[in-house]
Amino acid sequence: MNSFEKDNSLLLSNWMKRPVSPLGFNRLFSLAFLFFILSALLILSACKREEDPKKLLFTDPVTVLLEPEKTVLYLSDYFSNPGEVVIKKCPHWLDCVIMDSDSVEIELAGEPMPLGILSLRKGDFEIDLLVRSSEKMPVQFRLFDPDAEYEKVATVGDFNSWNPGGAEMMRDGDYWEGEIFINPGTYGYQFEVDGERILDPENPDSLDNNIGGFNSRLEIYAPPVEDLPHIVTGVDGKENPWFRVDGNYDGVKVLYGSREVNPGASEEGRYYFQEALSAFESADGFLLVQAWSEKGAGPNLRIPLHQNKWTVNPARDRSDLWHNTIMYFLMVDRFKNGNPDNDQLVDDDRIRPIANYFGGDLEGVIKVLEEGYFSELGVNSIWLSPIVQNPEGAYGFWDKGGVQSKFSGYHGYWPVSFTQIDHRFGTPEDLRKLVDLANEDEKRIILDLVANHVHENHPFYIENKDREDFFTDLYLPDGALNTERWDDHRLTTWFDTFMPTMELRTTEVAEIVSDSAVYWLRDYGVHGFRHDATKHVPLSFWRKLTAKIDELSRETGMDYFQIGETYGSPELIGSYLGPGLLDAQFDFNVYDALISSIIRPEVSLELLRERLLESQKYYGTNHLMGNMSGNQDKTRIMSFATGEVAFDEDGKLAGWTRDINKTTEEGFERVGLIHAVNFFIPGIPVIYYGDEIGVPGGNDPDNRRMMQFSDLNDDQLFLKNQVARLAELRTHRSELILGDLRIVDVGENHLVASRNYFGQCSWLVINTGDETGEFAFYTDYPDGEYSSLNNREFVLSDDTIEITLPPRSFELISVNHQ
Repeated sequence: MNSFEKDNSLLLSNWMKRPVSPLGFNRLFSLAFLFFILSALLILSACKREEDPKKLLFTDPVTVLLEPEKTVLYLSDYFSNPGEVVIKKCPHWLDCVIMDSDSVEIELAGEPMPLGILSLRKGDFEIDLLVRSSEKMPVQFRLFDPDAEYEKVATVGDFNSWNPGGAEMMRDGDYWEGEIFINPGTYGYQFEVDGERILDPENPDSLDNNIGGFNSRLEIYAPPVEDLPHIVTGVDGKENPWFRVDGNYDGVKVLYGSREVNPGASEEGRYYFQEALSAFESADGFLLVQAWSEKGAGPNLRIPLHQNKWTVNPARDRSDLWHNTIMYFLMVDRFKNGNPDNDQLVDDDRIRPIANYFGGDLEGVIKVLEEGYFSELGVNSIWLSPIVQNPEGAYGFWDKGGVQSKFSGYHGYWPVSFTQIDHRFGTPEDLRKLVDLANEDEKRIILDLVANHVHENHPFYIENKDREDFFTDLYLPDGALNTERWDDHRLTTWFDTFMPTMELRTTEVAEIVSDSAVYWLRDYGVHGFRHDATKHVPLSFWRKLTAKIDELSRETGMDYFQIGETYGSPELIGSYLGPGLLDAQFDFNVYDALISSIIRPEVSLELLRERLLESQKYYGTNHLMGNMSGNQDKTRIMSFATGEVAFDEDGKLAGWTRDINKTTEEGFERVGLIHAVNFFIPGIPVIYYGDEIGVPGGNDPDNRRMMQFSDLNDDQLFLKNQVARLAELRTHRSELILGDLRIVDVGENHLVASRNYFGQCSWLVINTGDETGEFAFYTDYPDGEYSSLNNREFVLSDDTIEITLPPRSFELISVNHQ
């Protein structure tokens, strides 16, 4: 008997014990009848509540990748007010305990399964989180030191972002020994011995480090991704979508936003999921599907929904999705001079011209937008380099190769204000006009935000430099200078002696900086941020900023986007992503593999395959990671492609000491291949300004030349047109936005990949070799309507596509089948 039944049975029994008169009996009868009616209404109400649509606290499903020993979840990432949250369900192989008002600790309690559901409840809301067991394995490292020559030894490598912190080894007899939990994969590593790095003398296997040297090689086996279950989508007719699982599998998990979905029994291997969604309140969200087998969990797939229904054209029906983004990154000072009246060089002869202001400004960006350049290119998001006020003087110093130079703040990364626009770039009215014009043209503006540091002339530093815990220390406890310590002191290091790093773990500092960031969104209506130096900023700050942006989003109805910059392992990069954190980061690991395997003949396209599948495992199949053609800190891809700058040389030194202007037919072909891959693979394609026309150059500052808009030669025009056609195809092909990814075939000089989205399928075929190549691959759609981007001839023979490609070329073949 529940408490409701118990309390009311006592009430009735007390009434029945009283003396009864005719009037009392009538009153008793009336009250009993009233009680009966109320009870019936309560029962009906309870029944109705059970039939009410299930509420979604958030619409994008969450996957939690567990650590091998203990994982901590922050409840504020999921609930705006996390108090009184209870655990409704924890997988049987885990122990889940709420430790305080804002965290859940998860520890392994038995033989792990690849996937499970953790359910949390607060009031009327329940959320289901997909938890994925760790694949990390303990790896033992040993270094022989019989004469006790070393005082301090650590293991550093790709698996820990080359950070010796937490990887220290202990001496045991004649050996230094250490253990690290590492995910399956292939890694380079070294031993850091008393501050110097050495190869593992007992490991004969080496791995190219892509900059002219080698590391010791570590390979941890994992089942090939082809052996894992894979989700395939399709549709019967036009309104009956389904998914199936290819390969052997033990189970499948399906989530719609914050709730688990029972897709029902499969019909001839197909799960028809649309009917199951009627149990949920109407929303625009994502369906997440992931299967597993004894070999592990396969890649997950996110399916966009519009008002709880599958949509055949997400670019049209879900135009709000950032997956539709094609981004263009420009450096404001080096793009277009729209107003010569605001030009102002830093008057210091120690600054060489390449390191001073060129005159680009917001009015220049406006003119390019109005002239239709971005639309012709197919771009719908524009990322601006920082536009906050920078110092008036000369700072920093280059002194190599017989060349000396100071620098101006033309790049924008030395802020002396949180909210003031640099007078050399324009006015608040210019920025508002740019945002308004972008909105009219269905484009978004992304601002580069510098939250990690300020310039020493910033009033915030001048007024607070002596306050405890407002800025990190320039010197380490041992007296060493704490500059450019990117890995071992990544949260405290200064970029230079004139660039104080803010201590964002101090609440007052974090509040000021995060409020200043929200100012740009609220007052100017920009659509999001690219975050500079993301890994050097503590997670607590990103949680605080994201919470404020989420609150603003609820007020304005705008879906703001945050993409970070982190050099490091996929694990480190991924640690900044998820609810309460950032939406995406730039995938530097895919970038490095892409340019190496496309340009360097000694590097196989197997490397690109490995990195693509690695990203799929860490970030999901249809993620939002940025796939760059280049950026402001990299040698221009054209100059790598022509060989004018070697991979193993200092690109900055090359830019300072040589005139790097060579372009070749082969260079344009290889740059085109890089663009083709970026527009095909999952994630957001990002064009670094000038890469659409093959601009050459060394590294910073030579990779920041003034943009060229006129007098383009035939090769430049062909490449620009090719990029525009890639952008147009991606905009209109749903599978290139949200489809799965499969590597169909790969070799030293060729790669065939496919993407599929409910019967819409595309294949990318690339030939990086210097010989003509013949390729054949299977299609599920022999009766479909086919087309090719470059209009190359191909043969469809039964269920096989055959194509011949010239050297250093690609083709993108698409089919519609519904």
